[in-house]
Amino acid sequence: MSVETLAALLARRLDEAGRAGDASVSVAELHRTLLPYHICRGSVGYATKAEYDIEMLEMLSSDRYLLPAEDELRAAVRDEAASPEPGLGFLKNFSAAQLEIQSDLSTVFDTSASALAGETPERSASEPATLSDLPAAGPAGTPDQALRADAACWKCSRELPPRPDLRFCVFCGADQDRPCCPACGEEMNAGWAFCPRCGKGVSAASTSNT
Repeated sequence: MSVETLAALLARRLDEAGRAGDASVSVAELHRTLLPYHICRGSVGYATKAEYDIEMLEMLSSDRYLLPAEDELRAAVRDEAASPEPGLGFLKNFSAAQLEIQSDLSTVFDTSASALAGETPERSASEPATLSDLPAAGPAGTPDQALRADAACWKCSRELPPRPDLRFCVFCGADQDRPCCPACGEEMNAGWAFCPRCGKGVSAASTSNT
């Protein structure tokens, strides 16, 4: 995998939502609705959530595609990327923080627009994938629908209101960052006692998320 492919997926998701010309996105929009793990796992091909976490941090720390507008968030991203076991849990503290879209992400838009228009510029195998190279992430629908990657609560299955900053279910209170297997990072469902990917046993309490 490569951070360039993740950036290309972000460009497409923004384009599908009618937001290709936006200057910024919030952390909540990025992490929860534009590039949540389950979308990236299917479209980019991550084997574990740890891979997704590392490349998301790389994209945030490289300043090529997204630049954290707040000094505190930039420092937190750098510290987390340098930690022995980096993850994205700290982003919960920066849900409303803005990420400024940089010129390299705009270039992904431009390259993809040419490809979709029928132009096929030569590209070596080492160059980053563009939007047209990626598997479909699902129908775009309206802009609001495109930003609702999680239409229902993972725990109680009730439909959630279309808010990009939504963190907890308004009906059961479950944190919408789904619990993950401590061994391999696979997402877990409520009440599961074993990981479906690696078979690691986990306590039911760890997947209750209440």
